[in-house]
Amino acid sequence: MTENYSDREIIDGLLSNDRQMVHHFFYVKCRPIIGYIIGKVFNHQAEKDELVSELYLLLRENDWYKLRQFDFRSKLTTWLSVVSTRHFIKKRDLLIENGRENTPIERGYDPLKDMLIKMDIHHMLYKMPNARYRELLRDFFIQDMEPEAIAKKMNVTLANFYNLKHRAIQQIAEILKKEVGYAS
Repeated sequence: MTENYSDREIIDGLLSNDRQMVHHFFYVKCRPIIGYIIGKVFNHQAEKDELVSELYLLLRENDWYKLRQFDFRSKLTTWLSVVSTRHFIKKRDLLIENGRENTPIERGYDPLKDMLIKMDIHHMLYKMPNARYRELLRDFFIQDMEPEAIAKKMNVTLANFYNLKHRAIQQIAEILKKEVGYAS
């Protein structure tokens, strides 16, 4: 069972190097963010554990300096998605610019793998009981629509879109736990 920690509890736990909190944060709370980055930044060609480690090192550097910049004006996951996405885009661009071998983007694009991933996503979306969540996730992850466009299509504010997206991801995570034995 996943614990529901407040952002303050997570920050305090990380700053005190609480092993359980570090695991919870990086392998539970960050999972959707890492999944997004793998898909959008690295075109599904990066390893999840590699990105989790990189994210940990980024935040842990200089006694959690970057994490200490979080000021609680937004949700921790919202702040982290912006910080981590920017970091990984810069890293990807730098690796490409320097012509480094074995960068995630240079490993090649496998259209069959991409098609199978999308088929799996469609299968999981079909099992979602909330049609609105299903449509939101399909538009965002499969159709690659921008959040603003989806919010307009759904006739909701952008802030409400992000709340709905969060709940939709929670719902599909529960389905994954039941369907494929996914454990956080």
